[in-house]
Amino acid sequence: MVLAHQHNPIVALREFVDRVSPFDPDPDGGPVVSVDLRLRAQTVTFELTEHTARALCEALHRYYDPADVGPCDRCGKRRIDHNLRCLDCGHVNGVFGQVLLEHAERMRRQEQELQASPGAEP
Repeated sequence: MVLAHQHNPIVALREFVDRVSPFDPDPDGGPVVSVDLRLRAQTVTFELTEHTARALCEALHRYYDPADVGPCDRCGKRRIDHNLRCLDCGHVNGVFGQVLLEHAERMRRQEQELQASPGAEP
């Protein structure tokens, strides 16, 4: 599999370091962290200053996967698809899920009323 330029972790970290480094208050302070990234046969070592290491930690801490829409209302797991349906328990979450549940309940009640009415077929 060939990674697109923007999905290559080595390129991404190199560009991140290049963006953050100019703002380092102590650029001559020397590296405090070494990060090795391996992509297939290629290994690249990044020597990070305290400033750059802190920036990387903050960036990683703030990252949220675009597919993460939060935990399931029913089971609490986080595998919810783009239709807000939990892939673990099948529950449909959010306002959309609530509307579906309310509609299903109305349909169930109407069905019960039709079956309970005189002349209804079993």
